[in-house]
Amino acid sequence: MTKRLSKAVRNFMDWWLSELSAMLPAIVRNWFGHSVPALRAHLSDHEMSLTLHEGGNARPIATVPLEEDRSLGQRRDKLRRSLKRAGCMEKSAAIELTKDQFVSIHLKLPKATREYLCEVLRNEMDRYTPFSEDQVYFDFHTHDSDPESDSIGIDLVLTPRRQLDDWLDKLAALGLDVTYIGPGDDGVSQRSGFNLLPKQQIDWIRRQRLTRITAAVATCFVVISLMAWLPMSAREKALATVDARLTEVRRDADELVRTRKKLEDLRSSASSVQSEKHSRTPVIALLAELTSLLPDDTWLVQMSQSDTELRVAGYSANASSLIELLENSEMLENVRFDAPVTIQNETSREHFRIVASLETKD
Repeated sequence: MTKRLSKAVRNFMDWWLSELSAMLPAIVRNWFGHSVPALRAHLSDHEMSLTLHEGGNARPIATVPLEEDRSLGQRRDKLRRSLKRAGCMEKSAAIELTKDQFVSIHLKLPKATREYLCEVLRNEMDRYTPFSEDQVYFDFHTHDSDPESDSIGIDLVLTPRRQLDDWLDKLAALGLDVTYIGPGDDGVSQRSGFNLLPKQQIDWIRRQRLTRITAAVATCFVVISLMAWLPMSAREKALATVDARLTEVRRDADELVRTRKKLEDLRSSASSVQSEKHSRTPVIALLAELTSLLPDDTWLVQMSQSDTELRVAGYSANASSLIELLENSEMLENVRFDAPVTIQNETSREHFRIVASLETKD
């Protein structure tokens, strides 16, 4: 009973807030995370480019290197000036991923799991993908292809966290809050609406902004009231109280800066991980390469990668043709069977195991 009542209250609040949001200006709606911010960030290995999207047009705003000699304050001021010159009042940003920065997967799960899909996908992430739940940002949409079927279709989009965490910290340090992470506009309509940022993080940012706005409005209201109604002595006392409160806020802000500095130190100490990332072929790139090379009558049930080798196993209507197909890849060489090909009695498909050497990066 309690759970049903709680769910009904949440549904009512979501509806009520969405109705209120529709009456707000676009920039205010963006503050609360109800739409994709007009300020978009496009990431690469070494820099980030910011563009402002207005009326279907995109205007370049600034380019931010991953590593820069300027101090954090100088970089923040430089970005603030660039946004001001462009007439951009945004404090929210969206990260748009390119095709090689995310993976889109179609799954089918029993209808009984509909109410718990998020938990199911989290717990089974390493079953459907090469990653565990804590290694990726993901989002999903469902669709019932057949009302009579006992299963539901799921479109799952995910991206590794490791390549985004540095940029999320950098954007936060520059004074921008990321409220959206999703595939860029590549003409694939079914990918629209995906937000890979965890819901609890979006809600936290929204609550923080609401708290700041509420505090600012409340402070202005209190100050105006005091200035209008209180005598001079009481007014001075009230100003002293406000000043003490501001001192507490500054102290909290200093603590936040120190915490952020600790995080930056931890990030810098992980440079060896970044070096390993650049030296190895990304799993997403290998998945995309295999998907483009393997025919439709072939599917994989196992895939493992080491520093120098890739091993796959699966079923195919013609396993002997796979060696030649994979030899055409620029990422693979010395492709060969790791075990004799066998026939699966149930499907008459050929079961294969293939091992290949990975091309080393220059």
